[in-house]
Amino acid sequence: MDFDLEKVAVKQHAIARSAHVLADGDSSKFARRALVRVAPPGASFTIVTDGISPADRKRFVTTFGYRVEKASNP
Repeated sequence: MDFDLEKVAVKQHAIARSAHVLADGDSSKFARRALVRVAPPGASFTIVTDGISPADRKRFVTTFGYRVEKASNP
């Protein structure tokens, strides 16, 4: 999701031409609500984050079908 409509159009264009999307984001963004959804539910999408609650993980998987991975330090 995003707030900037111009950025959303660019992201949607790139996603439409991708076989799989890998996105990173810190967990503080998960509670935010935006006006526009960037990727549709069911898109081949993986989110890598610094931490995620079990409830947020379940929401991303069941609602959107996205894969969620926690980043780790090497």
